[in-house]
Amino acid sequence: LTEEGWIQAEDLATRLEQNPQLYDFAGRKTGIKRVYTSAMYRALQTASPIHRRMKIPTEVWPSIHETGGVFHMNKGVLRGLTRDQILVEFSGYNVAEKSGVSTNGWWRGGVETYDQMIERAISSKKRLFYMAGQIEED
Repeated sequence: LTEEGWIQAEDLATRLEQNPQLYDFAGRKTGIKRVYTSAMYRALQTASPIHRRMKIPTEVWPSIHETGGVFHMNKGVLRGLTRDQILVEFSGYNVAEKSGVSTNGWWRGGVETYDQMIERAISSKKRLFYMAGQIEED
């Protein structure tokens, strides 16, 4: 992140930490229980102040990222951080063994097509809906 990005991430963590009513939907008083972040480096960094200050589990989901893939203007296609690199630099984050983050990084390489993006988005949505169905109501 840029210096401004770090300031914004810290500001977000402060806002969430000091204003739990902002995310108390329907008066449930459940609060934020977990953070889900992309495996993209800047997303991992953005989640860091929230993870650190709110002391809640942070789970890395390689399937949530923008369309197209991971590229660098001068280096071309990148593979992203490996599981071990994420666990060292972002201590306490959860990177499941079967998450798709391997010793080669998390991005499979190549350019993601529109159809692949739609398939990935639908799969992520279904996973979230499944997880929401597992929440016990008071």
